[in-house]
Amino acid sequence: MAYNKFHYKTVGEKLGITFGYDSSYFQDIRPVTPRPMILDLLQPNDHYLLTSEIARREWYVSTVFRELIYQTDGKVCIYSGERFDVETSLGLSGEADYLIGLGKVQIPIQAPIIAVAEAKPDYLLSGLGQCIAEMVAARLYNERNQTPTRYIYGVVTTGLLWGFLVLDQNKVYMDSVEYNLNRLDQILGILIYMSTHAISTDN
Repeated sequence: MAYNKFHYKTVGEKLGITFGYDSSYFQDIRPVTPRPMILDLLQPNDHYLLTSEIARREWYVSTVFRELIYQTDGKVCIYSGERFDVETSLGLSGEADYLIGLGKVQIPIQAPIIAVAEAKPDYLLSGLGQCIAEMVAARLYNERNQTPTRYIYGVVTTGLLWGFLVLDQNKVYMDSVEYNLNRLDQILGILIYMSTHAISTDN
């Protein structure tokens, strides 16, 4: 079994976690204004070219993550398409679309991983099970590398629509709000919040 075999309806039972909706983790987060050049890059002039998961990842998602790195002064790094084999006996292995870490990119992947992201071409639920499995793997990876974090965050996105999750102990909560790309300032605000609160001891 691999990450992409997990389904959102069964991932909790298989990994011993519960799932629910809770917006309190992402309330009152300050929006962050993106640079004008980023807004220009995200203008939907070439929608007809962006019908595949790969195209959306390389255009919309990567552009947003480049702005995240800029806005955090390089304090976060993005691993894209890397193997992330953590515990094969649990099915926690395979390729992750995106892993968000602290510091500079290093190979092998440097802990801590504070968030994972899955990009899908159609709707958010199609990536939910995979994202949750990768969140559990990231927590285990951090623990094994002596860099435990209080939270592991998750992102599921179609490129145009973004959803956010948090793993807190053995519970995964998903924000009940889905954010359209035209709310990029709020999306950036949440991503930056994740990068600064993963290791905090309280919410």
